[in-house]
Amino acid sequence: MEVMCPWEVDRASSKYAWAVGYLEKRRISPIVYLTPKDEKLVNQVKSIVKWTLGSRNWIICICDSTGYMRSLFGYVLASYVYTTQDRAIAVDVDDLTKAIDDPEGDKRDIIEHADLLLINYCDPDNPHLKWKKGAIANILQRRKYNKLSTVLNVFVRNIPDKMSSAKALAMTRRVTDMFGETSYELFTDQDSKRVLIRSSEENRYGQGERKKSSRR
Repeated sequence: MEVMCPWEVDRASSKYAWAVGYLEKRRISPIVYLTPKDEKLVNQVKSIVKWTLGSRNWIICICDSTGYMRSLFGYVLASYVYTTQDRAIAVDVDDLTKAIDDPEGDKRDIIEHADLLLINYCDPDNPHLKWKKGAIANILQRRKYNKLSTVLNVFVRNIPDKMSSAKALAMTRRVTDMFGETSYELFTDQDSKRVLIRSSEENRYGQGERKKSSRR
């Protein structure tokens, strides 16, 4: 399937009417409609979307910048929605804990049932997360059972120049700090994939030269 990136889409076309409305409802940043200056970012977006549509659709992204990953997930979410016409959502620790507090709410429903869930890095020391790890893991287990694509960001301060599969697997262990021991197997079985996402200082937020213009 060809990945349709948001900057390539004619939003006036009736073909994309549902996707445009959905992304507006999700309050997606308008920055995703600007073509990224960094070709590496474009390749990362297209690769992640393609992986979510494959059989190994439980993905851990190991990255040295949570800001870069948050921006990247925005592009991935929009691209996935335009490509598939299916629901996707990007969440952080506040979204997850609020969904646990309101099990009948709309946010809980989409987190559990969206075709694609993108989870930004969750600080294990967050006090709101401490007593809710098991409940979040249960949601993830139900998503796994229903074969719904899920992508998680794991933060690593320094990524080695050479990364073996064994080292990548060891870094995946950090998911247990976020969501408990039962979450580990969800991202390490035959349906899972581990991906290194290397950011660069000048493109940490996926915006390239647009950052300069914002200071004028």
